[in-house]
Amino acid sequence: MEGLYDLSRVPHTIRYKADRATEETILDLRLKRFGCNRIRFRLQRLGVCLSSR
Repeated sequence: MEGLYDLSRVPHTIRYKADRATEETILDLRLKRFGCNRIRFRLQRLGVCLSSR
């Protein structure tokens, strides 16, 4: 019975975390109803290269 329980799938470490300013920029763009592709395009114009995920 012990082997039937689900295991946690939460990542234990985050290797590539964006800095605080980039996170705030993304949140501001999300409030303007921008999708992932438009956000990625805007960040590339600012010199930040992130995946769309």
